[in-house]
Amino acid sequence: MNRWISRIMVVALTLVALSPRTVAMAGGKPKPFSFHSESKTASAKFSSVEAGVQIDVDIFVFDARTHFVEENEPVMLSESGVGVSIEQNIFGCIPFVLGCPPRSISVNTFFPSLADDDFLATAVSPGATWTLNTTVEVFDFATASSFDVVIDLIWKCTEAVERAVQHPEPEPGSSDGVDKGVTTFASCSAEASGSVSDGSTNFTPAPSVEARMATENLVEIEVSHP
Repeated sequence: MNRWISRIMVVALTLVALSPRTVAMAGGKPKPFSFHSESKTASAKFSSVEAGVQIDVDIFVFDARTHFVEENEPVMLSESGVGVSIEQNIFGCIPFVLGCPPRSISVNTFFPSLADDDFLATAVSPGATWTLNTTVEVFDFATASSFDVVIDLIWKCTEAVERAVQHPEPEPGSSDGVDKGVTTFASCSAEASGSVSDGSTNFTPAPSVEARMATENLVEIEVSHP
């Protein structure tokens, strides 16, 4: 999962660099703007043993959309993607010990963008379901070859929803404008099920051993002094 965190940080920094606050400040004095960003993320871990082979799969998917209006001009930014990691190893075998073969690790080397209907996610609420249906190319480090996997998964919120609200703090020494905004967070533990398949093998025959659904919403308005 660490390899995906660095990529998500790149996406986050890109959105910050293009955010209305950055754009407004580029000309010197801040200008009035309204800002709304919404992101949805889902993750799942699967682990199973099939025909003496242990298969561990990690899935991470995100969709982030930002809308803002500056000087009456609407702007929309969006980023989305999915990360896949598939590890296969002979059950109970330690790679390179007692003749055990190296572990097969297959990952997608970049986050492909998703079509609008690939990842269907609403608000996080008890019993809510999200779906992911897409195809990605992964690279197998054991064989140095690539192949496609079809992902067809559904997440279901199975526990109480955790919520939090955060209000922005005024910047020290700032007198150019007044920020009014709020960020809301919602997440829940979930169960994911379905298939991650190369056409012949379903790498996720059993439900997830761990899964999560989460949303973050930020609404902010800055009113600049004359």
